[in-house]
Amino acid sequence: MDFVLRQNCLRYTREHRVPSSTRTIAEVWEEEKKVLLPLPPKEFGCYRQVEVRADSYSRVRFETNTYSVPQSYARQQLVLKAYVDKIEVWARKELIATHPRSYGKGEEHLDPRHYLKALERKPRALGYTRPLKNGTLPPVYSRVLAELAPRRKEGLQEFQRILGLEPLFGLDLLTRALEATYQQDLPRTCLVVREVAASIARTGSPPLNLDITPLLASGGSTLQQFDALVAGR
Repeated sequence: MDFVLRQNCLRYTREHRVPSSTRTIAEVWEEEKKVLLPLPPKEFGCYRQVEVRADSYSRVRFETNTYSVPQSYARQQLVLKAYVDKIEVWARKELIATHPRSYGKGEEHLDPRHYLKALERKPRALGYTRPLKNGTLPPVYSRVLAELAPRRKEGLQEFQRILGLEPLFGLDLLTRALEATYQQDLPRTCLVVREVAASIARTGSPPLNLDITPLLASGGSTLQQFDALVAGR
């Protein structure tokens, strides 16, 4: 269909003349191409850009909805880029937050990761429940955070370590691993979650009989251990 349309358009340019001229559209186009400017080196960004100021709760507002940014940017002037499907928030040339764009009214989109530092200092802070209730991460992350938060700083640091696995496995696979720990009644520690995620990455499914004794006894891990884990050695 596209090929037929293109051929019809090309034939039209050869057979029809420019108004008030004896020349065809194709002839004029060939002459015009000689003076056209080159395309820009970067693709044109299809977004609406506005300046915003983060409030004291590290949220920025666009239209009728609010979106969180890391708390270190509270009360700062920032730049928001609204795409058709997402919201990006920039601090100068640094991308500091990304959210799915909402077309509702009065909605609040809070990423729990933006509030972890504050929760370490004030585990019972009022803002604690809102990032869970309105969080942008899959529901299992809220469940894990609610479970670890009573351990205060130690629990929140463990949650940060679990989130630190996301660049290695991706959000979808890490989410599957967390859900599997509940299905198999496994503890939510970074080492256990990493083992489950590695099994899913390697075989497509979580381990059926995971011996967690050496994982719980381990005091840490190295990149070499992680590579061996993913490779199945």
